Amino acid sequence: MKPTIDSQIGERIERYRKAASLSRQDVADACDMPLDHYTAGEAGERTFSAVELLAIGQEVGFRLSDILSKLRL
Repeated sequence: MKPTIDSQIGERIERYRKAASLSRQDVADACDMPLDHYTAGEAGERTFSAVELLAIGQEVGFRLSDILSKLRL
């Protein structure tokens, strides 16, 4: 089965988060997001909004283009 857009985005965010040595809780707190919402987004079970992606990117250290480029549709 082909990965969904949400799961691809979640996987990329997780890689950046781990490279930055941050926990899910660290990122959720910094982005003023409930941990369960953040965790579900990283798992590809919910769609991050553009505002959430921008906030996560600022905290973790990626640009939207890093996350959104070359997604498999």
